[in-house]
Amino acid sequence: ILFPLHAEEQPWLVGLMTTARPSQRPADAPLLGLRLSPLFFSAWPGLVANTQDQHIGLIHLPADLRRAVTQLWQTLKHSPVTAHPKLIQQWLAPFPQHPWEVPLAQSPLSVQDLGDTLDVHARSLERHLKRDVGLTPQHYLRIQRFYRALQLRGQKPHWNWTQIAAATGYADLAHLSREWKTFTGQAPSHYPA
Repeated sequence: ILFPLHAEEQPWLVGLMTTARPSQRPADAPLLGLRLSPLFFSAWPGLVANTQDQHIGLIHLPADLRRAVTQLWQTLKHSPVTAHPKLIQQWLAPFPQHPWEVPLAQSPLSVQDLGDTLDVHARSLERHLKRDVGLTPQHYLRIQRFYRALQLRGQKPHWNWTQIAAATGYADLAHLSREWKTFTGQAPSHYPA
């Protein structure tokens, strides 16, 4: 969600962008971007899938989401920038957490493990994730594993990539490198220690 901080224009939702799109905004117009997981939007089925490569104005959002975003926007506009992180955390607190948001330390490595952890049949899990988030369980788990590797790199900068691959469930360094390139477009060696 992008919030214009000093303009009268309203916030808008930016969907997952798969193509570059030039901005029509002046370069000096301050914006605050709030990047939310697709899981955040699962209370509004279809919203994530229907917004790919689009900018959606506030008026086109579901009423309850529009009210919540407007409330946050008004608060942010009239608050010092240093208060923004705390205000955003407070705003996010009442939103429900979904059962498949497993803490990374406990993240399973297979669809069966994920289903067992959540006490959900694998087929039901697949149907709900696909409908609500737009991902298959396999893709979700790939993202989780990649994110764990990214976190581990930040927590243990002295580890080499082979150690990180082994600790996060990749078959080998080549497997981690392929996934890393898929998600970032670069080899892991381009990521700073």
